[in-house]
Amino acid sequence: MRRSAPVVAVALLLLLAGFLNLARGLDHPGREYRPWALHHASYSDVIAMGGDRYLHGEHPTPYVDDRIEYPVVLGLLLWLPSWAPGGQFGHLALTSLLLALCLVWTVRVLQRIPGANPWMLAVSPALVTYGLLNWDLVGIALLVAGMASIERERHSGVLLGLGVATKLFPAVAFPAFLRVVRRPVGWLVAAIVAVVAVNLPFVVVAFDNWKWFFRFSSKRPPDFAVWNALHITSVPVVNVLSLAALAVAALVALRYGRTPTSARLSTAFVIAVWMITNKVSSPQYSLWVFAAAALVGAPWWVFGALVAGSMLDFACELWLYPRHALTLTPAVTVMVALRTAATACLAWWCLRRLRVAVAGDEGAEGGDGVGGNRAGASHGLDLPG
Repeated sequence: MRRSAPVVAVALLLLLAGFLNLARGLDHPGREYRPWALHHASYSDVIAMGGDRYLHGEHPTPYVDDRIEYPVVLGLLLWLPSWAPGGQFGHLALTSLLLALCLVWTVRVLQRIPGANPWMLAVSPALVTYGLLNWDLVGIALLVAGMASIERERHSGVLLGLGVATKLFPAVAFPAFLRVVRRPVGWLVAAIVAVVAVNLPFVVVAFDNWKWFFRFSSKRPPDFAVWNALHITSVPVVNVLSLAALAVAALVALRYGRTPTSARLSTAFVIAVWMITNKVSSPQYSLWVFAAAALVGAPWWVFGALVAGSMLDFACELWLYPRHALTLTPAVTVMVALRTAATACLAWWCLRRLRVAVAGDEGAEGGDGVGGNRAGASHGLDLPG
């Protein structure tokens, strides 16, 4: 606990700074909130979406009485704090507490993973600007918790399934760890059961509202993405290209994910590729990239590049361009290029490390001793007990 106290304290202080900035927006409720917040670098989906639905004391049941553009767990996390006393402040405070707990858990688990560097998440300025912008810290915590549970074979599939039902991004762990887990079929079945169990009640009761998330996502045009900078704005074309890039990255992860170390590198690689090629680049997605860098202990120069791209993104998307125009100006094009280059540096570094790690494993498998020594190729997540 003592060893984790400094890094946890720093992470929480940055998150608190973000909370204090966002709390200013509570004085501008309803229709006034979005324009005020976007002109004062103080925007949060938690306040905006909560205000849309619960400002006057209503509690519409998600997906039954309310269409929500997110997966089911996230929709429930938006709704449940609406029952807290104190109106919008209570909603924001309870949500912030949940996200703070997720951050503490993530940092502490990262501290136990060999080769990880939790400081890369804990000192990231993205915690101030994006930590409470959306609910991504919940998905990140479930991803890290699922990976940490693989060694003990306890609930890892369930945790990763819940992560996918919160944000789709934890799906990156499945191709990366498929060759590492001892019982891959049971692992996948557990994840599928978790996803189905969470979604099935809403599929049965309110199918049209439940599937709206998928319709909305498939028809959404590219926004602040690399595709805009490349002048590729056809939604069907971008859908195919982004899915194809993700599929190739998943195949790379499946190919190289042989050991716990290479599986973690593969996970970080797929996250980076996904963020580069995603159709819509919401600024809080940088939290996933910082978490990926922390997971594999990327060099500090990569961290510096990620900070530069993330902060320029914040300035463009949530301050200088408050109306989120889809047509990119030269300044925003520069921002997209810098952010993409920074994330590509992480992907490139992970890929280089993967090739070295796999070459070493193949040499160890051949071995020059009797029986071939598979050093470094254990099939459990190499966490200390």
